[in-house]
Amino acid sequence: MRMGKILGLCLAALLAACSSAPMQGADGVSPAASSWMTPDLRHEESAQVTVRISPQELRGVVDRDAEIWRRGRQTVIAKLATDFLMRRMVLPITPSANTLGEMETYSQKGALTVAPEEATGDFVQSFQGRLVLDVGAAAAGRVVGLETDGYMAGSQQRVYVALPVQSLGLPTYVALFKAQPEAGEGWYRLGAIGEVTQVNEALMNGNIPAVLGNVEILMADRETEVGDVAIPLFASVEVVEQNRGASAASDEVVVTPHFMPTVTEPKIKK
Repeated sequence: MRMGKILGLCLAALLAACSSAPMQGADGVSPAASSWMTPDLRHEESAQVTVRISPQELRGVVDRDAEIWRRGRQTVIAKLATDFLMRRMVLPITPSANTLGEMETYSQKGALTVAPEEATGDFVQSFQGRLVLDVGAAAAGRVVGLETDGYMAGSQQRVYVALPVQSLGLPTYVALFKAQPEAGEGWYRLGAIGEVTQVNEALMNGNIPAVLGNVEILMADRETEVGDVAIPLFASVEVVEQNRGASAASDEVVVTPHFMPTVTEPKIKK
């Protein structure tokens, strides 16, 4: 399939998204009155984790500090994503025809503890993470393709999203929402959280620029389909200063090497 046809389908999905709007129920009462739904547009989770990385895992790594940061970020984001999904949120979402400029999606700060433990030689580092979903401020895009042959994708699989932003930095995380028709038009349930691993193209159609990104699904409690709504999240990770004489934190995890996806051309489902 030629890239021009793929990009045309992506833009068509974005334009179709702009026409939807939240509605009240048949009785005139907002569906958000249900206890499992919320009209609130901003949600936040925070967590602290401790990662332990052995010298063997760092063997052959050129930039040790960058690798520790990467693994710490992956670990704390995975916990935050799980916490978000446990909320089972159903939110009102109105995809906008407006396009954001360069959206800030990630920040990190702090100095790593460079000395390994004397007893084990392991590098032990604590990280504090925060993940923010702001439906009112973010630009809502759409899932426009799946990497695999089929119509749905689950955890550790990849999908392709079109986001109405002019540029997008990495790392960026996105919340993937599924339409909840029984709640009313314009209401969506959070079904998965993924990481944008590569930005492929800048798309233009009139006044609606967009980017097409590869997204690896990190956590999911619902299968992702073409047409699901994608909303960028803001994530922050910072180093927590440790007392080297203190015992290990209760939420310490052993970090294993992470599979780095290869880039493939999107397969768009009509």
